[in-house]
Amino acid sequence: MGTPDQVRLAGDADQVVQAVQELTSSGKQFAVRSGGHCYEDFVTNQEVRAVIDLSQLDGVYFDPRYPAFVVEPGAVLGDVYSKLYKGWGVTLPGGTCPTVGAGGHIVGGGYGALSRLHGLTVDHLYGVEVVVVDASGTARKVVATRDAADPNRELWWAHTGAGGGNFGVITKYLLRSPGATGSDPATLLPRPPANLLVSSVSWDWASMTQAAFTTLLRNFGEWCAANSSATGPYASLFSQLKPTHVSAGSFSMSTQIDAGLPNAAALLEDFLSAVNSGVGVAYQVQDQRVISWQHAVTLWPGFTAPDTRPGSRRSPPI
Repeated sequence: MGTPDQVRLAGDADQVVQAVQELTSSGKQFAVRSGGHCYEDFVTNQEVRAVIDLSQLDGVYFDPRYPAFVVEPGAVLGDVYSKLYKGWGVTLPGGTCPTVGAGGHIVGGGYGALSRLHGLTVDHLYGVEVVVVDASGTARKVVATRDAADPNRELWWAHTGAGGGNFGVITKYLLRSPGATGSDPATLLPRPPANLLVSSVSWDWASMTQAAFTTLLRNFGEWCAANSSATGPYASLFSQLKPTHVSAGSFSMSTQIDAGLPNAAALLEDFLSAVNSGVGVAYQVQDQRVISWQHAVTLWPGFTAPDTRPGSRRSPPI
């Protein structure tokens, strides 16, 4: 548990500049918190003496000057998905947990249920507004984009998969897919499937032998390796196998596939059969239905709900 001397709550980018300048000048080690949760002690550890909290920088909007979408670091993924989809019918191929903050997720190369179709979040990163400290020790805002003529292009490149805090404090993500042209926002990021066929199945630990469990794990991994093509029939299928501790009583697997495919149901059944082939333990179907994409990314418990059963590693959102 960290015990920082201070927490600086920033309301805009200029306040971030001020906080970075004062903390850098004082020599205090500081960390940055966006708007979500973290399972590691990157922010709350004993060496961190100050925290810059960006949770109030949570805007999601289109900026015609670039043109690109702006996602501020304090926005959580559930809000990002809802605002992009309701406003323009587009999305990012980010993670499945709606309480994850965009701040650390995007710059870390976040991925999720649409990544087999559309890649990582950083694949769609056009630029960043970032507070840096120059050689003289002066903090300032810089905008760096992927444009070939941008003098700060290397700073953009440094954020296409880097860990948080290495190059500065990001105050805006500018998002536009590679190759996207024009100024119509509805064409500048991927469009998600309108509806998804979702499935949740479970296996009882009491019926599971070590050999059966090993077979199931091997089947899942081998199926993923054999069907990894972004242009294959399973490109829109995404699945999470969640082998919780035996004390939970059971473990589950949640899956989604584009319901608009003419053979979506058959593809799903073939996948489930392949994963369970030779296991010798029947799975129980907990949920199987067609839902809207918007419902899936914000409310469907297959990917979004915390698992509070004993032995689970999925904790409630904080």
